[in-house]
Amino acid sequence: VDPESLAPAGTTRFAAFAVIVGMGGVLSLLSTSVLTDRRLRSAMVLWASLLTVTAASTAAAVDRWHAVFGSSERGLGLLTWIGFGLAFVLGAGLVEREGTHRAVLLVTRAAASVLVAVAGFALAERAGFDPAGTAWSGARLGAPFAQSTFLAVGLVLLGAPATGVVLDRGQPILWRLVGTVGVVGGVVALAGTQARGPIVGLGVGLALLATARPGRRTNPRTTRLQAIVPAALCLVVTAGVVVALSVVRGWSSFGGRLDEWAVGWRGIRSRPLLGAGPEGYRATFGSLVDADYVRRYGAETITDRAHHALIDTALSSGILAALLLGSLWFVVVRAGWHLLRSRDSAGSRGASMSMRGLVVGVVAVLTQQLLLFPLAEIDPVLWLLAGVIVASAQRDTVLGRRFRNPAADRPPRAPIALALVGVVVVLVAVSSAVSAWFLTTSALGDRAMASAPTFRQISSEQAADRALAHRPQSVRLVFAAAAIHATGPSLRDLDQALELLDIGLADHPHDPALRTAYARALVERAERSDLSADAGAAVAQLDRFVADAPNQPRLSALLARAQQLSGNLESARRSIDRALDLDPDNHEFQALRDDIEKS
Repeated sequence: VDPESLAPAGTTRFAAFAVIVGMGGVLSLLSTSVLTDRRLRSAMVLWASLLTVTAASTAAAVDRWHAVFGSSERGLGLLTWIGFGLAFVLGAGLVEREGTHRAVLLVTRAAASVLVAVAGFALAERAGFDPAGTAWSGARLGAPFAQSTFLAVGLVLLGAPATGVVLDRGQPILWRLVGTVGVVGGVVALAGTQARGPIVGLGVGLALLATARPGRRTNPRTTRLQAIVPAALCLVVTAGVVVALSVVRGWSSFGGRLDEWAVGWRGIRSRPLLGAGPEGYRATFGSLVDADYVRRYGAETITDRAHHALIDTALSSGILAALLLGSLWFVVVRAGWHLLRSRDSAGSRGASMSMRGLVVGVVAVLTQQLLLFPLAEIDPVLWLLAGVIVASAQRDTVLGRRFRNPAADRPPRAPIALALVGVVVVLVAVSSAVSAWFLTTSALGDRAMASAPTFRQISSEQAADRALAHRPQSVRLVFAAAAIHATGPSLRDLDQALELLDIGLADHPHDPALRTAYARALVERAERSDLSADAGAAVAQLDRFVADAPNQPRLSALLARAQQLSGNLESARRSIDRALDLDPDNHEFQALRDDIEKS
């Protein structure tokens, strides 16, 4: 529909995720007994609890729209979390319908095939071929995710099962060749990403594989003490590797991560029960950072996620949600540990290798999330594979024996027919909505945003307004349209920009980018009109913004300018001194300080 939606903040992948995972998850719920299977009860209860807490957090979110649908940059709202749960159900349902052996063959072969495509895309970027505009900055590979770390996570998640396919003697030679091509290309591409977190996770997965010596078949319910071993191993190895990398490369990079976690911990303490809502960290970050953090790292970049999945989840949905997510991780790792230790968990030597690769890949990605955050681009596949692992570990049949449900367990055809009708409706509705509301305007929005910060008029006001009419809740398009209107020479143009920003702040009252743009426009109007009433309005609004985010130097500088226009020079000096204290090397602030002194 829109080739340019493959750009960094494009929406094609999110639309595909919504349709494919939604269809598969609903069909799996209707055509299998996953929800009622006693062997999957703990996982299902955890998922239901996590989604319930996330829904409650969404209802109390600081930005409800983004809490439900997610932002265009991240896409991690409530609906995405529901999609993760459906992906898990889809994987577990695949095991129930097809049997463990066939399910593992299907997902590992799929992983090998997709790995060939992803690695090929990344290597094409290295060769200078980038038709979709997804190249990453600098010398690091990032396509097709337009981010090097995201690419590395995907390569690890797909590469471990693909390696299992290569080592699977029971696989046809064609599939082993496909896996070989994918693994070789994936290793080269992984080296090109220069990412550390996924490699740390891969090391943990391999350590788990090396220590899980196959023994007699055991029941995971009777080995609860042994279940602690893999979780402890993951934590110990992760901590050791992180410390080693920090010593080798200097503590500055890991020190920045610790500072981010400290800011996140302040956010958790301020909202421990339900958090700020999914995607809410962006709106509250400015009020959480202290002066030392701003002096060290600046304040121009708006942080919207914590680089730790559990901290990120606690910030968005509260401490209970983080505990539930950690419990789900534990269930998955425990299931993988059980499969790795079961001598008869595979009916053939090759199938065992496929399962081992699957477990290593999932454990690796879960471990690296201790250094990253959940990804809407990767986690649907992660949770689908996790569903396969958990369901496989809970089965009473061996891996090498194809299992079929008894005829009595097969659902009637009516629910399946109803599901198919629902799928058609969902496809039509989602396709039309995404086409008209998301995809057809993403290219315009991305191009506008590319120049909006410099206030260059790169498109007509009418084009910006039409794009915004399609997608009125988009912060990026509100920001871009207001910036385009603000380039006009008249006060009427500036008033139109303020009106757009007012509408945006009505939907996203705490968004830092919209607040800064609104404050800048108010100050500019006071400068153009030279009216004391406009200067007073700017001072009053900026006082409220600065009270909410006292360590944002840009807001303090704008307040100083507004106070200068209103004639309150003493307050202006205090405000600009505060801005320079936070950002002493900013030449714009220094010039404003000199101008205030001359007044």
